[in-house]
Amino acid sequence: MTKTTQADAVKFYARRDSATAVLRKMGVHARDYNAFIEVMSDGQFACHIARAEMYLESLKNPKPAETKAAKAARPAAGTKRTGISATARALILAGKTNQEVWAELKQQFDLDDSKKHYPTWYRCEMKRKGQLV
Repeated sequence: MTKTTQADAVKFYARRDSATAVLRKMGVHARDYNAFIEVMSDGQFACHIARAEMYLESLKNPKPAETKAAKAARPAAGTKRTGISATARALILAGKTNQEVWAELKQQFDLDDSKKHYPTWYRCEMKRKGQLV
């Protein structure tokens, strides 16, 4: 694929088939043709070649660069994050009720009400395994 300059970023065609043929040869999927072909007032079709090339490049490198805020929110290397299971078990062992455990889990892990059974399940599991009397 050759790189285009600003001067040849848009090519004009008399028929839409000619414009789609160029895009197909570049490797653009048929569902995306309308993003790069524009119907002009005189009945011609403008094919935005440079936009199509940028689009294809973005498909090759889909992962965006990580922002400073995202890096800051990420835990430091070597630190271990506790999961829902470990947190629930620790709260149950600390003597919290199911409602208190649920309130903490919901706030800490941003859970919805469909997971409200978690504290009860973990408490029963701990009783079955003999970790809780």
